[in-house]
Amino acid sequence: MYLSKITIENFRCFGEGPKRFHLPLRRGLIALVGENEAGKTAVVDALRFALGTTDQEWYRLEDTDFHQAETTREIRIACKFEGLTARDKRAFVEYLTYGDTAGEEPVLHLNWTAKDTGETLKGRPFRRVEVHSGQDGDGPKIPSEARDLLRATYLRPFRD
Repeated sequence: MYLSKITIENFRCFGEGPKRFHLPLRRGLIALVGENEAGKTAVVDALRFALGTTDQEWYRLEDTDFHQAETTREIRIACKFEGLTARDKRAFVEYLTYGDTAGEEPVLHLNWTAKDTGETLKGRPFRRVEVHSGQDGDGPKIPSEARDLLRATYLRPFRD
């Protein structure tokens, strides 16, 4: 299985609608290259939120993670996984999306959303985070046990 597409809305430097970030990916090694302040770290951090990581670092959503104060206070990160093995299909069977044509391979859509509720809990802003399946996030909620199978290993970037 590989990540074939990521879409990010209202996260840091990425806005919503036509200002959202959309990146199709191919199977294999991917490198993010660009000038400073282009959004490379935002893409990696969005993936860290959506997939979770195996490192022991605590990662909390902050006010500065929302694109701008005047936009909707909802961050959306959508990931599409293709090339699922038989084992992947068994593990995520209830969360898969099937195409309209016979013989079309199923895909896994993961839709991570964080909504700023305006409430506080234990002195901190409360953000409701949900993870759903389905192309438009209208599928069943993906529980943490299933998400554990998608966790990524985060390696800090090399700096020159």
